Amino acid sequence: MKILDPELMAALESSATAIAWCWQIERVDGLILGFTSFDLSLPIEGISYEPFTGFTPTADSNSEGLQSNNSQDLAGLFASEQIREGDLLAGLYDGARVTCFLVDVTNLPSSLSLTPPQHLTIYQRYVKRTVQSDLGFNLELRDDDWLLSTKLGKQTSKFCGYDLGDSKCGVDLTPYTFNMSVTAITSRYQFVTDGQFNISQFNRGKITFNTGANAGVSRDVATFEVNNLITLWQPLPYSIALGDQLTIVQGCAKTLYDCVVRYNNAVNSDSEPHIPTTDQAINTPIE
Repeated sequence: MKILDPELMAALESSATAIAWCWQIERVDGLILGFTSFDLSLPIEGISYEPFTGFTPTADSNSEGLQSNNSQDLAGLFASEQIREGDLLAGLYDGARVTCFLVDVTNLPSSLSLTPPQHLTIYQRYVKRTVQSDLGFNLELRDDDWLLSTKLGKQTSKFCGYDLGDSKCGVDLTPYTFNMSVTAITSRYQFVTDGQFNISQFNRGKITFNTGANAGVSRDVATFEVNNLITLWQPLPYSIALGDQLTIVQGCAKTLYDCVVRYNNAVNSDSEPHIPTTDQAINTPIE
């Protein structure tokens, strides 16, 4: 049985109460935002819970076991200045922890760690992904069972599991990193830069904007074509401007060939191209 503060219990049981819904969103970068169904801001534990009636929790669906479908979506419009469309598109809310709880607005808790609690926790979930629509956004929430069913650990593959230049790869990216500036724009995922380069070296590469609205945002390169036409796999969260400065890092096909020929880094390769696939194992005769 959940033990609550007596005043909160009385408010919940009363026919005339001032109970409000609250949502706390804690992003993986540490930023904490608060929202409430009440029409005034509610100060709780140093966080101002902003009125945001656009938030709409959908129904739960439950099943037993580790294959739980226990989920809940949080739908809403871009009504809050705290939640920017670009941040959602950039994935800053992926993996965020969402806590939904009830409070009595006439007796707000000074802390969510009080014993007995002066709030009633309804659920605590994690943002699996953000889905955008013409009407706004949905935060797809999943509970702890989803974390348990997430695949962890290493899987064998003929492709390297490391990112070029990370601590396990060990390649020094300095000679493979180049500065560019935007000279023409087609869309948020396609633009042209200055400079003269070998177009094949940047396929599967990565760009990072250093100036402009997208400063600090990185994206993977889908293709790097003649005249420095760059196409990204995913659009940038904000509009590109002429003259925006960016850096581009040479690409890697994550094959043993690239490790040997392009980067002389076979000793650190995580690829396992010589392990037989399922088809090879089945079709190989036993002698």
